[in-house]
Amino acid sequence: MKIKATLKLEIIFPDTKSAQTVYLALKPDNRFECKDLKLIDIIKNNNIIYIIEFLGDVTSILKIRNTADDILEHISLVTKMLDNVTKRINTTKKPTNTTG
Repeated sequence: MKIKATLKLEIIFPDTKSAQTVYLALKPDNRFECKDLKLIDIIKNNNIIYIIEFLGDVTSILKIRNTADDILEHISLVTKMLDNVTKRINTTKKPTNTTG
């Protein structure tokens, strides 16, 4: 039996720059060939929206969940990496000389 399902993920970031950075980091991963799945990714201000469409056999429906899980895991990894890099940059900055 064929089944059609759509899953929408909307991830809200604290600012547009963070959303754009994560979106661009994951964009290459979001190009895949799968006959049962279609992935649409949209960036709008500080939001990334993923729409996962499934059209296939009911026995393969878990593909939609697995794809969502992969996306969320990758977002988590990228945001953690960005946080770590930002912390390192902020702790290694040399104070600027304010005396002239």
